[in-house]
Amino acid sequence: MKEYVRQSIWKQDNLIVYLKNSDIAFLLLFSWLLPRRRTIVGIHDFIMHKGKNTSLYSFFYNIVYRKFDYFLFFSETQQNQFLSEYPGKKAFYINMPLKDFGPIMKEKHSPGSRVFLFFGFIQAYKRLDLFIEASQHVTSGAKFIIAGACNDWDRYKALFTGKENNVQCEIRFIANHEIAFYFQKADYLVLPYDEATQSGPLTIAYNYCLPIIATDIKLFATMVRNGDNGFLFHKGNLEALIQTINYANGISNQQYSSLVAGMCKAKNEYQKTTDFKLSLENFVKENKI
Repeated sequence: MKEYVRQSIWKQDNLIVYLKNSDIAFLLLFSWLLPRRRTIVGIHDFIMHKGKNTSLYSFFYNIVYRKFDYFLFFSETQQNQFLSEYPGKKAFYINMPLKDFGPIMKEKHSPGSRVFLFFGFIQAYKRLDLFIEASQHVTSGAKFIIAGACNDWDRYKALFTGKENNVQCEIRFIANHEIAFYFQKADYLVLPYDEATQSGPLTIAYNYCLPIIATDIKLFATMVRNGDNGFLFHKGNLEALIQTINYANGISNQQYSSLVAGMCKAKNEYQKTTDFKLSLENFVKENKI
């Protein structure tokens, strides 16, 4: 059966195959079935999040990278990192589509009582610990929301030092129909991550023109223009995060509205880079696939 599929595909000279799957076994199988010069492979995470099987997965993905010639990534930073290691390959990127979970009626909060949101499944590299510690040390009346499932909540719960009344914790799976509610309540999305290749919460914030506070890692530095649509702080620096939150909490309504306008402008620019069909057609034409 496999040989039949292989021969059927290889006989069609005008057939271009787009292959996207995060299952490495699937990719390895098709590295044998598909012609290298007529296949485009979509990759989400060229730089993988650290884990117990990272080295093994890197070995297998290296086979895929060497087998095929053409690749699609879902951020410019991932594409550039790939080409720096595989300069003989061809690649292009599109940005992930923005995530819309329904209309919202934005809540208005006064300077000194703004709301800071940490959203999504909680993993160590996202540094919720920094977010919680900052919530315990800010000198202003900022409020905080933590919304997302966690497999090790006791570890984070121990970081509270008596100021839990300014933090709303929703430690559970957040259903799609609930997501807009949390972004409606927030004035800022906070991303204190140590690393990221893509970020679902970031694309939700973009969709709702919600200003972002994030670390200065490559992905966020391309999406957050400091002082224009949000603020950046140095990765892992708790004191810098506290200072940034204090500043963001205290700015005037006019300054905050300027951040929202900056985010809406960034959203419009971003949406121009999410057209998969147009980008694919241009790549095929440029490379004469």
